Amino acid sequence: MQHDSSFYLTAIFLIIFALSTWLDVNGVWVELPLIVNQAPEGWALPSYLTLAIAFSNIGPLFIMLLKVCFKERLNERIFIYIEILVGIISCALIAEYWKTTHFFAGRQRSVILLILVFLLGTLDTTSTVTYADYMKRYDSKLLNALYLGESLTSLLPSILATVQGVGGEPICRENATYPEYSSPRFSVQ
Repeated sequence: MQHDSSFYLTAIFLIIFALSTWLDVNGVWVELPLIVNQAPEGWALPSYLTLAIAFSNIGPLFIMLLKVCFKERLNERIFIYIEILVGIISCALIAEYWKTTHFFAGRQRSVILLILVFLLGTLDTTSTVTYADYMKRYDSKLLNALYLGESLTSLLPSILATVQGVGGEPICRENATYPEYSSPRFSVQ
């Protein structure tokens, strides 16, 4: 079966569009070896982030309830615009405030980071539902482009983290017992 150039151009744009699904949470996840050294939770932070993302699965449930209540009057494009806008704002806030801690439940905690990861998780889990619904407008063969873009959301941050040198092994230069944390080849700030 032959496709014209507009089919392939649409597929490329859909791949880029799908990068907005899980790129943000995966980006935070690959930076965890650097974050945990400065977060008061230490290596317990990934568990808290996992819980925040798990609780964020309320987003798709909310969307499904809205679809049941409002049937055909619900426009998924509005949700997609909101998801992308809130995602951009949340990523900008994480970049600026990920180190900020607050006294909560008896000790210092990364409250802002946890809230923003919850927000990003909500957007990401919801985007999987809204983007698939949006794809009804296109040829079903283009669904592969959407899923290819979604699969790249974990590959791209992993490649960048590898190039950055996140979580590299420390080199033993002397015989002493103290923690030595590896530093990245370049900063993302």
